[in-house]
Order: sequence, then C-alpha cells, then structure tokens
Amino acid sequence: MKWINLALRKSRRHRNTAQIYRQERDKCCIIRQNMKLVTLVNVSYLPGLFALLESLIENGRIKPGSPFFIVYLEPGVLEYRSQIEVFEFKFHFINVQDLGFVAAPLKPSGRDNFEIALQKLLIFRIQDKGPLCFIDADMLCLNSIREAGQMDHFSVAPNPRRKGFNSGFMVFRPSISLFNEITKYIQESNRLFRHGDQGVLNNFLEERYPDTIKLIDVLWNVDKKSYLENKADFPDNQIKLFHYISHKPWWSSPTWYWVDWRRLRLKKKARVNWWWWQYYWRAQVFIHTRLFLKKLVPAGFFAGARRLAQKARDVLKTEGPTAALKKTGGYLAFSCAEAWNGGYRGLLDGAIASPTEKSHAHLRRLIEGQRVLIIGSGPSANELERIPDDVKVFTCNRGVQIFRRLRLDRRLDLYMSTASKMKRLEGLEGDLARVGTKILVVDDFRYVRKHHSLGGVFSDLVYDNGKHDFYIKKLIHPHSLSSIRGSSHHAWTSTGIRLLQYALYFGASEIYLTGIDFGKNGYFWGKNEDKWLHDSIDENFVRIVAARRPHVYSLTRSNSLASILPHKTWAGQTA
Repeated sequence: MKWINLALRKSRRHRNTAQIYRQERDKCCIIRQNMKLVTLVNVSYLPGLFALLESLIENGRIKPGSPFFIVYLEPGVLEYRSQIEVFEFKFHFINVQDLGFVAAPLKPSGRDNFEIALQKLLIFRIQDKGPLCFIDADMLCLNSIREAGQMDHFSVAPNPRRKGFNSGFMVFRPSISLFNEITKYIQESNRLFRHGDQGVLNNFLEERYPDTIKLIDVLWNVDKKSYLENKADFPDNQIKLFHYISHKPWWSSPTWYWVDWRRLRLKKKARVNWWWWQYYWRAQVFIHTRLFLKKLVPAGFFAGARRLAQKARDVLKTEGPTAALKKTGGYLAFSCAEAWNGGYRGLLDGAIASPTEKSHAHLRRLIEGQRVLIIGSGPSANELERIPDDVKVFTCNRGVQIFRRLRLDRRLDLYMSTASKMKRLEGLEGDLARVGTKILVVDDFRYVRKHHSLGGVFSDLVYDNGKHDFYIKKLIHPHSLSSIRGSSHHAWTSTGIRLLQYALYFGASEIYLTGIDFGKNGYFWGKNEDKWLHDSIDENFVRIVAARRPHVYSLTRSNSLASILPHKTWAGQTA
C-alpha cells in the first residue's frame, strides 16, 4: 500500500510538471489556435517542402499540431504523404483541381513556370476563415516567426530589388469574392504579368485596395539575390525566412558550385545553399528513422520511436554523425543509409532528373523555332556531308566523332551522354573537349567535377538520367508507355530518341534525323556485340511522331527511318 501511495504521488508530480511545461510551451508558441500555414507544391518542389518543414520545426517555434494546408499541383505528391506526415503538423491535402484553374490571356515567353505560379492565387479559395500564413516551398525558416499570429490581413514583406512586395510570404484571409475580383481583373486588364501571381497581386491591390497592403520588415522574406548583393543589410540572426528564388539548391548536387566555373562569389553562394542542404539532410534522417522504427516497434511504443528519431536529428545537428551513432544505438546508421537511398538518391535525384524550370529555360532558348539536326551512332550517320550554319546540332555518345570529322568551325549545340559511357568509350572525352558544346546533358555531376578537362567544354550543364518519362508521356498521349514498350529491355528510349523528345517538346520548327537506325546494321564505326535494348520502344515512338508531326524528317534514305519518316535534304527536296 505504501508503494502504491508513493507511485501515485510521483504520478501526480509528473502530471503537474507536464502540465506546467505545456503551458509554458504554449506561451512561447507563435501561431494562435486559429492560425494556419499554407504552401503550394508539386513533385519537383518536394525537396524544398521537406527542408521548409524541418526548418519550421527547429526554428519557427510553432505549436505542435498546428494546421498545415498542402495544396498540391500533381497527384504524385501524395506518394510522399507518409513522409510529409512525419512532421508535427496537422496536414490537410488539397488537390489544386478542386479549387479551380487560373489562366491569363497573355503569357511571357521563356517562363515555363508562369501558369504554375498563377495557381498560387487559388489559395484565396480555401474554405477556411483564416487567417492563413502562406510560405513558399522554396523558403527556409531561420528564426522565430511568432509574430505572424498577430499580423493583419495581407501582411507582406517589401521586395528589396524592385517596387512592390514579394508574395513568397503572406498573411491573409481567404475570400472567394476577392478571388473572383482578382481573376476578373486578370482577364479585363489584358496585361502581361511577368512575375505570375506576384505581379497580379501587386497591380491589383495597388490599383483597387492600396490601404489593404500592410508592409512588414523585409527580414520576413529575404531573397537569395538581395542577400548576396548586400549581406550587411540582412544579419543572419535576424532573418525570419530565406527565399531561394531563381536557382534552387536541389536542382543540382550539393557540390554544384564546383562544377559551374562561370559563377562568381562561390563561397557566398555555397554558404547559402549549404544552409538548405543541412535542413534537407536532417529532415531525411528524421523521416527515415521514424518510418523505420514505426515498422519495428509495436504501436504502443511508437512514442519512444518518435523520441529516438528526434534525438538522432538533434545529436546529428549539434555533435555530428559519430556521436549520433553512439547515442542512438546504431539506428541512425540505417536511417542515414535510407536517407541516402530513399531521400537523396530517390526523391532528390527524381526531382533533379525530372524537368525543372532551370533546365527548361536552357533548352527552350536553344530549341524553340529553330531547325535541329540529331546525329545518332548508326551507320547512316556516315552519309552526313555538311550542316548549314543555321541548324542546331544535337548528338550523343560517339556522335561527337561524326561532328568532329566534318571539321566545322563551330561547337555542338547539345551533347548528351552518361558517366558510364564516357568512362567506357575510349577517346570520347578528348573528342568532346576538342569540339565543345553549348549544353552538356549528363547523369552525374560528380563525374564532370572530377574531370577538369571538361571544365571549359560547356556553357550550361543540365541533369538528365534519361529514364524519366515526362516528355514521352506528353508526346504520345493518349497512348501509354507500356503500350509502346513492346519487347524492349528498358522502359525508356535510347539517347538519340531522347534528343528527339527535346526537339519536339520545346518547339523546333524542323527536325532532321540521321544515324538513328534502331541498333540495326551496327554503328558508324562498325559492329558492336552489345545487344540493342530499345528497339520496340524507339520505333513505336517514331511511328507515333510520324503520324502527328509532319516537320520531322529523315536526312538520309538508307537508314531504317526512311520507311517511317519522309526524306528531306537541306535543299528542301522531299520524298
């Protein structure tokens, strides 16, 4: 009996301590009970979302369980729902199609993300009284944002580089009537809004409701360019939210600044990108530790798994990986491996491999409205004798040797290969270094960084592992990828046909093919014992293209394409 009374007293004491702790915690929490967070995300911005969530948990002083609306643009986001829900928010997933669609009569050229940016206006249609706190998925929370809960409707930070405000961070109350006013304004003004939703909101509010705008400190939305231009104006310990406008850290590997020799101020840029990578890595460790331990332990002990995951993340942050391994019983070793395989190599490489606004901009500027020649490695490439100056030349793998043989006083416009082939094919790297290319497309930035002979070869570097199906799905719709794969060993096309996808998707005016022989009759340098692994999928794709795109031609009569595509010479003769 004495033991039971002692246990009860201890239980009361612990309960009182926990109650006091919760009260103190709630006092320092930022967001009122009726305040919610909102962001807009697609699959390519998921790495940014994970880093944002981690930074909000660590620095934002946000009350656990605060509502968080995730407005997703693509169904693929839901595949990562279990990873997102690991973080201590009450998530509500909203399909953007349920909110509607925002269109503009005029669209600026060269901005592939313009329509995506306009969809941010749909947050005004969210069925909630608010106030809502919108934070872009490409931002980091570096310090407490407790004051956000007391901000008025339409509190925004000024844009330090141009007139108006930046819409990356907004506190607002949703209103369908306000949304209808905004969309009506877009249609009636017949104006070109170059900066998407930000341009629309700046013009609309300045003209209709100038008193609505409540400008707050610029430290609530510090963009990367402003920070790099004048760091003294933005002390690190006072920045609330840091905005990665333009180039995103996850568009390339953590060592991107070693690859891009053209950039200046490398140390500064490396530093701000490294901020992001630290939060992203800790987020991945936390996610995979939680998910791994959740599978191992019974449901009743999941709180212990949660504490261990939190401990792994905290120790990793303060004491490094060695101490984290010792203090978490080795679970961190598994979670680090999982974070590398599932997080960095899986999600992140998927985001890099999937077309991004950055790679789209490079490719569209090069291709749109131009004549394009694609040189493959088939024997018909030997018939190529000349190339007009106005034609953009794309090739892959050993196709650079055909181009070099013509002795043209110009560079390639686009060259694509993989690190494994560049290692395996003797002399390939040297030929590429002598010819040069405007855009180099590879599947491994680390290979380029290690081989300094490639340093002056290219002007722009683009990541593509050749396996994602973004372009081909759009080009063959309503056909499915499985319906055209046939007997092909791989579920993706050859590199030469990937170049054809680039030319088609980005709007080339005319496309000429040579050396695309579907692996038949060997290669332009002779036989190859390796089996061709893309036969059916390549040929079926070209047949669909031939039926839909009359501006795609075979430059030579002797190749396998002659039976599928019309033949056309540089002089304009067709057959």
